[in-house]
Amino acid sequence: SSCSRYLIVTCMSAETTEVHLLDHAHPDAGLRRVTPRSFGHCYYADHREGFLYMLTNKDGVKNSKLCRVPVAALPDVPPDAWEEVWLPGENVKLESHHCFRRFMAVEGREGGEPRIYVHDYGEGAGPPVHAIAFPDSATHSGRVLTPR
Repeated sequence: SSCSRYLIVTCMSAETTEVHLLDHAHPDAGLRRVTPRSFGHCYYADHREGFLYMLTNKDGVKNSKLCRVPVAALPDVPPDAWEEVWLPGENVKLESHHCFRRFMAVEGREGGEPRIYVHDYGEGAGPPVHAIAFPDSATHSGRVLTPR
């Protein structure tokens, strides 16, 4: 996870995903499954302050949405119990996310153009999501890991 609290193990195919967590503070407890594998359901997780934030296609969403679930509720939390945090518009595709302490960076595309969406977890005075556009469509964004 971004905060280094958990090792996130993602098992995936073209049609399904299953995520397991290993708590670094209690490695002997073993892996905890987020939710059982279900054909057609894909999701990707990161952790922040007791919650897993997930990009998911649950409920048949074509381009992903952002949901969260308390880690304390694990294991095997059904997707219908996940709290929806952000459902972007039809022309927005969410591709990856990275949780930081004060905000989450979500990589995606809007109308085919690359974007970074900054989500403030609903703690700011303005809108919870701010889109950063790039100067042209040939731009590529990525994550650089930095030592702590």
